[in-house]
Amino acid sequence: MKAAAWIAGALVVVTFVPMLAIAAVAAAAVPPITPCTSAAPPTSGPAGPTSTPIGEPCPDPESNSPSIPPLDDSIVWADGSDCGFEGVENPNSCQQALNEAARIADSHPCDNEVRGGTWLHRCLEFVGRVYGYRAAGTPTALQHYNLLKGQGLIHTSDKIPAGALVFFTTGKPEGHVAIYAGGSAAFSNDYLRRGCINLTPMSTMDGGGRYLGWAPPVFPNGVSL
Repeated sequence: MKAAAWIAGALVVVTFVPMLAIAAVAAAAVPPITPCTSAAPPTSGPAGPTSTPIGEPCPDPESNSPSIPPLDDSIVWADGSDCGFEGVENPNSCQQALNEAARIADSHPCDNEVRGGTWLHRCLEFVGRVYGYRAAGTPTALQHYNLLKGQGLIHTSDKIPAGALVFFTTGKPEGHVAIYAGGSAAFSNDYLRRGCINLTPMSTMDGGGRYLGWAPPVFPNGVSL
């Protein structure tokens, strides 16, 4: 009996010791958890007050907006070199329209200065506005697309001239339209921020629907400002 007890005790020791070793290795492999910090506490160094960060910055609970690319003036073809829409006349030229779109996006992107409120669901109104119209004269972007398509003005090429109207499906009957700025981007509402105008990648709009094509800035029923 004593021999059997001794053997059982030895087996327990043999089994328990490797388990302790495994636990120690696992604990060493797990890095210590460093709490995040909203602000670094000030400290004093040889060169004067400094700040020493503790952990990673805490997420800002009020920061829920997507990253908005900064407005790059070089993307806007403001010299009008690609605004050669032959026979197209609007209250504002193509160059003026691009500059107006850039001004709105840069200075007050969420304010509709003429109608009031924001640009939420007002894509056709926006592209008409920068070309000098109070109203585009067509109820929706998709209806405007069909109107221009009936006149043979829709092009499906991805080589789009700056100042052109670019059309997309959205899964809703209204569709979407924006003004192409060059550099694979267009001035558009709602995609980066609801109700606001931003320089928006074409891939972002195409990812939310389907690119239908582009047209010269023609507004057959537009109402001038």
